[in-house]
Amino acid sequence: MSEVRKRVASMIWMAIDPRTPEPEAVAAISAIRRMNVSIDELKLARGNAASRVEVVERVPEFTDPEMVFGKWKGRRLSQIAMAAPGYLHWLLTSGVAKGYLVEQVELCLAGAKPKIQTYGAASTTAPTTTK
Repeated sequence: MSEVRKRVASMIWMAIDPRTPEPEAVAAISAIRRMNVSIDELKLARGNAASRVEVVERVPEFTDPEMVFGKWKGRRLSQIAMAAPGYLHWLLTSGVAKGYLVEQVELCLAGAKPKIQTYGAASTTAPTTTK
């Protein structure tokens, strides 16, 4: 593989990889344009870049769900973590929690911040609007 093709393949990979920050992806595309690469070289490089595509794992997001059962029913995981973190540890070790709830409890215990803002009865701040 020619050196140009390797560089172009690397830049294409950077541009199409979903983990690449947008400014870097745009810079990679701009660099490819400046290299005056022929269409044939670009097709070969694209094929090489596509062969490197891997399955990207879904990154879990902490949504701070409400408990729907038990002693803490109606409370958000972040509230429970502040008041009784032992309860969340018990949920994980007892086998009571399954699937999505296990994922959310683990994220909560790891200190994740919610991806969505929630305003409920326990909240002391009012939602703000932006224009």
